Amino acid sequence: MALRLGQWFGSAPRWAVVAVGLASMCAAAFALSLKLELRDKARASINHELGRLASSDFMLHDTSDVTVRPNFRVVVAKPVFTTKRSGRTEQVLTSDRLEATLAVAPLLVGRSEVATLHVYHPHVLLERDDLANAVWTDIMSTQTDASGSPKPRADIFVTDGFLDFASETSISNLNLSVLRRDAAPGTALRGDFTVGPHRMFVDLQIDDPQDFLSKEGSKGILALSIDTSDHGAANNPSDDTTNTGLFPDLVRGLGHLNIFGPGELLIDGHFAVTPGTIHVSNATFSMGGTTLEGDLSLHTPSDNLILRQLQALQVSADKAISDVMDRIGRNDWASAPVTTHWLEGIELDVDLQGQDVALGGVTFDTVDISLRACDENLLLDIATKGDALGTIDASIALDRDRAVTMVANASNASVSELLHPISLRMQKRLIGIPQLPKGVLDFDLHLKARGQTLGEMFDTLNGSITASMQDGSLSGADVTATLETLANGRQFMTKEKGPLIPAAGRTHFDLIYGQVGISAGSARIARLNIAGDRLDIDMLGEVGLKSGDVSVKGNAQLSMEPSTTGDQIAGHVDLPFGVGGTLFSPLVAAGVPQIEVAATAGPPGDIIQK
Repeated sequence: MALRLGQWFGSAPRWAVVAVGLASMCAAAFALSLKLELRDKARASINHELGRLASSDFMLHDTSDVTVRPNFRVVVAKPVFTTKRSGRTEQVLTSDRLEATLAVAPLLVGRSEVATLHVYHPHVLLERDDLANAVWTDIMSTQTDASGSPKPRADIFVTDGFLDFASETSISNLNLSVLRRDAAPGTALRGDFTVGPHRMFVDLQIDDPQDFLSKEGSKGILALSIDTSDHGAANNPSDDTTNTGLFPDLVRGLGHLNIFGPGELLIDGHFAVTPGTIHVSNATFSMGGTTLEGDLSLHTPSDNLILRQLQALQVSADKAISDVMDRIGRNDWASAPVTTHWLEGIELDVDLQGQDVALGGVTFDTVDISLRACDENLLLDIATKGDALGTIDASIALDRDRAVTMVANASNASVSELLHPISLRMQKRLIGIPQLPKGVLDFDLHLKARGQTLGEMFDTLNGSITASMQDGSLSGADVTATLETLANGRQFMTKEKGPLIPAAGRTHFDLIYGQVGISAGSARIARLNIAGDRLDIDMLGEVGLKSGDVSVKGNAQLSMEPSTTGDQIAGHVDLPFGVGGTLFSPLVAAGVPQIEVAATAGPPGDIIQK
């Protein structure tokens, strides 16, 4: 018995080796099958998560090697994703590397879910719009499972991506994160990318991602900003700060214009995004301390993806503005092009309202802005009201044939308030504070023009302007005091006396009324009258709008007023004059005055003419 037991125990190690070997083989086989199954499930999960950003048949190609590491991290080196459209397989995404972290809990019940997905240096190619639209449509179909319940969503990170729209336009240096918010099913999308010369920064908070990508829409907040520093003064002649003056200031302002503008734009409203439309309703738009409320709609009437059209709009509009800025910066404004070609393929509809809005240094009590763009035709309507600025309504239309129409009118507008923003710029250039005209302005304007450049526009400009200004004063000279010196015997343009130099001060008036007809690029002054207490000035003439040349004749009269001292009665002065030179450098030449003055002796009304 002892021998048999000893023999049995003596042979035990060999049985143990065999048992352990068999167990190891079974474990290895099980581990291998589990790993292969996990790899297949990981591949399917990756396809699903990228399918939320692409299409339902957006598949990781069979040649892409999937590695599952012990810490449940999936690594795919040089992944290639394809899709099938019209019976053929198309490559749509390549990447240097893809890493995914699997959620542990679902693995315990035989499911594979991606918790985080990192895509490094992806290149996305959308060669056809039908593919892009199919991608967008399939985003919706992958948001819920067969029962209609929301599918688990991974946090997705994209590093240094490139989005190529048929090699025509592109978005580069794309860094993007799509994160689940704590309050499900909300999603936060943050990223930055390069469009042309600009760096864009986006932060989007969405309450319902599924409704957001549909006509239903979802509540959301979008923060959008742009860095324009890459196209600085080195390549922009208008940014030369040594070029001083008000006009260069305006040029520099034009040079910083672009579709989105500098600074952060914050939009809080209801977003509805489909392949061809972006609609924002019941929204608040805030930028640079200015807040407006209203709706915005962008639509592409073709089959093009709206994202492609927006990118093309940014590039073409920036180019159009840069062309104008460059010509003006070289003092060649007349050749600056006028075009609406940058609106090709996009329909824009904007309605905005605001209260206590500050624009350009002027504060408006209410502002209403309406902007329409369709078929490369542009229409802008602006209406403002305020205690200081009265009521202003303006409408500007520019069509694809380069025809522009402008209609505007104002009532009870303070001239000094309107010109205050300009005076702020002038104070940087002049010694002292500029003296602005004062008065209450009413005007009515109707203008039409056509041309491919600003110069052609001025050459073809036609229309009329009627304006009046009440109870104010003009700076630069006191015409009344100047005429009084003539009535008192002042002489000029003699051997002893030089030219007539106006008296310093302001010319006060009760009413200025003017009618100007514009034809073939010239402004013809049909009537311009300045009436004051004893002053009456009439002018007729012409101003070249393109050249700035001035040719005006006028007559200034000062009526008699009885003297309170009894020494002399102030006379009646009739002074003809002419204005030449240019609009920015006028030359005034006085003619021979006709002066009537009363004698100190004799009955009242005894007049002596000099």
